[in-house]
Amino acid sequence: MSLSLGSRSSVNVCSSRGLADALLARMGMETRQAAQLKANQRKYLQEAAERALDQ
Repeated sequence: MSLSLGSRSSVNVCSSRGLADALLARMGMETRQAAQLKANQRKYLQEAAERALDQ
């Protein structure tokens, strides 16, 4: 996407889109990492509880 208002405007629109894409990608990555951390914590706590019951 670019505007025909001049080369500067065109660059700014492309830069803004690139920034938005980068932010969305980072948010998605952070969401996946948070979900994985939560799953790992749940698994650790479940295994610790099982070990405590075995003793």
